[in-house]
Amino acid sequence: LLNNNVKLYLLLKTSENKAVSFTDCWFTDNESGIYISNTTDVKGKAEFNLIRGKSYILNTKDSSNLLEIKIPNSGSSFITKTIVYNPPLLNKTNTNAYLDTVRQNLKTNQIPTANESVIIIKVIDMKKKGLVNMPLSLTCKKIKKIYLASTNAEGEAMFLVPANRTYEIGIDNIENYKQLIVPEIPVKKIMGFAYLPTKVNEIVKNDTVIQSLPANQEATSARIYTHVNLKDLEGNYLTNEDICLDVFGSAKVYKATTDAFGNAAFLIPKGKKYTINFKYEREVNKFDYTNIDKEQIRDVEIEFQYMGSAKIEEHYKTAKRNNDGFVTEFMTVPVKKITSFDKTKIKKTILGYNINFSETSDYIPSAAVMKNKFFVGGASSKEFYCFNTISPLFNWGLELAESGQSSVVCDSDVVLINTYSCTLYAIDANTGKLLWDKWLGSSLYSTPTLYKGKVYTVYPNDISNTLNDNYVLVCFDFRSGNIVWQKWIDKDVLASPVVVDNSVYLTSLSGKIYHFDAKDGKKLNETKEFAVCPPTVADGFLYVSVKNNIEPKKQELAIYDASTLNLLKNVPSVSSSLNTDNINSSYTERMNYNGARVVNYKGKNYQVTDGKLVCSSGKDGKAIWTTNLSLEPNEKNLANTSVSPVIAGNKIIVGNSDGNINLYDPQTGKILKQYNTNESLNGMLVVNNGWIYAGSEEGKLVTVNTKDNTLTDWNMWGYNSSHNPVIK
Repeated sequence: LLNNNVKLYLLLKTSENKAVSFTDCWFTDNESGIYISNTTDVKGKAEFNLIRGKSYILNTKDSSNLLEIKIPNSGSSFITKTIVYNPPLLNKTNTNAYLDTVRQNLKTNQIPTANESVIIIKVIDMKKKGLVNMPLSLTCKKIKKIYLASTNAEGEAMFLVPANRTYEIGIDNIENYKQLIVPEIPVKKIMGFAYLPTKVNEIVKNDTVIQSLPANQEATSARIYTHVNLKDLEGNYLTNEDICLDVFGSAKVYKATTDAFGNAAFLIPKGKKYTINFKYEREVNKFDYTNIDKEQIRDVEIEFQYMGSAKIEEHYKTAKRNNDGFVTEFMTVPVKKITSFDKTKIKKTILGYNINFSETSDYIPSAAVMKNKFFVGGASSKEFYCFNTISPLFNWGLELAESGQSSVVCDSDVVLINTYSCTLYAIDANTGKLLWDKWLGSSLYSTPTLYKGKVYTVYPNDISNTLNDNYVLVCFDFRSGNIVWQKWIDKDVLASPVVVDNSVYLTSLSGKIYHFDAKDGKKLNETKEFAVCPPTVADGFLYVSVKNNIEPKKQELAIYDASTLNLLKNVPSVSSSLNTDNINSSYTERMNYNGARVVNYKGKNYQVTDGKLVCSSGKDGKAIWTTNLSLEPNEKNLANTSVSPVIAGNKIIVGNSDGNINLYDPQTGKILKQYNTNESLNGMLVVNNGWIYAGSEEGKLVTVNTKDNTLTDWNMWGYNSSHNPVIK
């Protein structure tokens, strides 16, 4: 961002606290009439770059003046705003469906009227030759009209439109290619621009687009030429592999197949986000083409490595299995040593320092601290690093075989991580040497657990992981990687298994809570209620948020007997809107999910629900106090639902996506101190020896030196390697 710009994070939610997804919205400059538009994502979020000192009005296509805001001349580099908005039920397949259409075919001698201007738009190609029969549009959302015309033999299109308005110029199915401000006094105005039209042969089957591109294909004004080269983990070309670019927020998929040299090419529209997917690996990487200059002609070259579909299929076909059908032999993957780290990516701040991983990842899972080292990697990156804690000196790094890293887990000089696609790694914490690894399946949606020399995780036991009874809870020896035991569960685990004494607990994606013996894997019991977060076990009780059976749009605290899993009590007074978006969303959310999870401290429970921090009794669940996480009146915290309180130094610490890290009194809920990081934070904080470590939505690890060494010992996601957040 330029120093004169501020990034505004907008969250649109309904009055029922549901995300308003895939909705066009824009901020209009009160002075110039120029507007900045974007579309909310699946979570109702959208980002805007606004200018300091300017006043803006927020509008959607159905509602005007939702918010008026003046951007301050100084202060934070970003702002968060949550707006309650209940959209009508409209046909969302055409964003211009609500506009009146005016088709124009004007004579060349047309002159302005008393209230209308004549606009002539000349469109030329890269050789400065006029483009003939090119359809153009001028859209004014304020008056809800779209004007249509086509270019003539000279490449000119003429419009007669109301004066004193701002218009979007549309071309080649691009609704807002450029903006045009028509002055208050009617005029005859001529403007022009160069444009390279798109000519592509496409076959559309349902929502899948297959293109036939020539070898000399180039990018166009509307589309980006994206060339992908695919190799296996040994560096050999992968041939005849399907590669899909899924359009974010849409069912549309662009599909291509690699040639003999691992090449596949796409010509994909600008203004959208894409995820790249292989047959057995999803969300391998993300591409954000929403902010690319519409007039820029751009080619993109990308290289990826992938196990290879044929090899994966052969593994499942030939892998050794025991009498119960469990896989007993797993593939391994190569890693590469990283010998240095670019020091320019480490920046000192007023509070501490930030490490910028944004070139390789936009989401940083929770780091982990052990002794005088911390371990961190990016969710969409292969790179994994170890640094010193106070002075972030590089110790070692590894390039993993794939991206999609979970939160980091460590204990007894061993570091563990899962990757979404699709490996469990055990690494020597001191040297970075790979101790062992297990390619566990086509997708892993969880963080591993380590307790008393045993590693617990969940994997899909077959090439198709869509069927029931197809997931396995497995226990490995953490030194050798040898299998200790395996047991069936119905669905994948939510976030991570939790180990307490001689018991393993987990919440599956079906909502069941399982209870196993940690030593031999014997299933002790299970529940049928719909749990929506990982369990927490303290003083013989198991605490979890469950779906409210009477009000299905709500979730509430439930208390179970930890030994028998008998339901002791539902606590409607500790409830919130049901939020299962993250359970069904991206791997980064599911691997690190903490929505409404209980943290138990000295017999009391602490949760974040609906933007509030709630304290309740550990005995009966009765609410003791509640406080809003956001200090701004009447505004909910724009928080990732993976946020969860942490406990350190007799204080409750919560990191908000508004950039603030707040410290609260556990007895009263009163805020004691606040650190403003000027970064949009996500996930769970890590706290050690006075330092706070937080991931950001901009691909940074953010650190804060509180200079209070009593703030310590919350060393990783879920408190410790067993992931049971209980402090006596």
